[in-house]
Amino acid sequence: MLILEEIAHNANHRSTTAYKATLSNLNLVCRLFAQLVTPKLFARLTFATPPSKELKRTHGARTAWLKQVARGERPAVEIAAMVKELDLDGYTPAEQARYPASSETPLWRRGEIVTYFPNLRNLALAQMIVTREFIVAMKSLVHLRSLTISHCSFAPLTERSKPPQCMMKLEHFEALCLDGVDPYIPELTSFVHPSSIRSLKVTEWPLARALLQSLHESRLERLDVPFEPRDPATLFRFLADTPTISDLSLMSIPETNGDASSQAAPPKISLPALPALKRLRCPLVLLPVLFSGGAVSRLSLMDLGDWMCPSTLTDKRLLLPLQCSRIRDLEVPAWLLYHYPVNQYGPSLVNLSICFDLLVFTASLEQVSRPTSASSRFL
Repeated sequence: MLILEEIAHNANHRSTTAYKATLSNLNLVCRLFAQLVTPKLFARLTFATPPSKELKRTHGARTAWLKQVARGERPAVEIAAMVKELDLDGYTPAEQARYPASSETPLWRRGEIVTYFPNLRNLALAQMIVTREFIVAMKSLVHLRSLTISHCSFAPLTERSKPPQCMMKLEHFEALCLDGVDPYIPELTSFVHPSSIRSLKVTEWPLARALLQSLHESRLERLDVPFEPRDPATLFRFLADTPTISDLSLMSIPETNGDASSQAAPPKISLPALPALKRLRCPLVLLPVLFSGGAVSRLSLMDLGDWMCPSTLTDKRLLLPLQCSRIRDLEVPAWLLYHYPVNQYGPSLVNLSICFDLLVFTASLEQVSRPTSASSRFL
């Protein structure tokens, strides 16, 4: 029974190496164990350049196996069909995006690699050049449910074409810190369908705007996008039409001209209450618009600029919505706590996190926290 429990165990990220070592040993015991273990042993694969310390030992064997898959050798193809999660991670200098893949390009960086794994459910791309061929190849992954693209550069397009039909039903999509993504926005938008998407996290506003405009009558539950103060209508129109959101995170886009006047007052927009909202992160100026009390129990008022420079906002009316709230966990920048005693605004508060900016704010923690309730817990 203990052996079967070990086989059935789902490893977390911290125990993956030890778990796979155990599975490898069990795989050699007998044919029955091999049939039970092999799908779990190959359920998740990672290819990285350069390979991490954990991957160096098996990097050569996995690369040789990948070539066998590319040649269509049956045993290798059968194993590839067992892969459910694939991580591709490899730094490529940005200037290489100008050149097509050559024979020297690692096999896993070529677009066709994803077609070798027809049953993929989770795909993560990091620090690599993404080409249109790669994007087109991903459209064949009909079982894909989670796609993460982070810190990647997109190769320049030589011609524009209509995105091919996409049959994916993504539930989770993340696009973080992308360079040169604008020409690919139509194709990335075609990946996300309102009937299936539940979680969306995007750091590039042009891509986020296109996605929000395309998701009509979705049942999205988690949304993490930038707040563009010069274009609030797109965001608030989407929020008004999506009452299923339970986790909302908005971060301001830094003003390139250094003028923060556009963020000095709440947008003059009326937004219906979000009935399912439980966790909210937003700039202080958006609090009167987004927060109506309700079931929200976790609130963060940290904005991107708060890490670098304290705000000059001094309008106490911005915090009035908190007086009748049921918030238990509150995260605030130090300058806000310094100006507004939290004990007046959070009657149900249990945990308070105070975030000091990196450069300017010099008041000590004792000075900042002196006015707060002694019963609060500081983090």
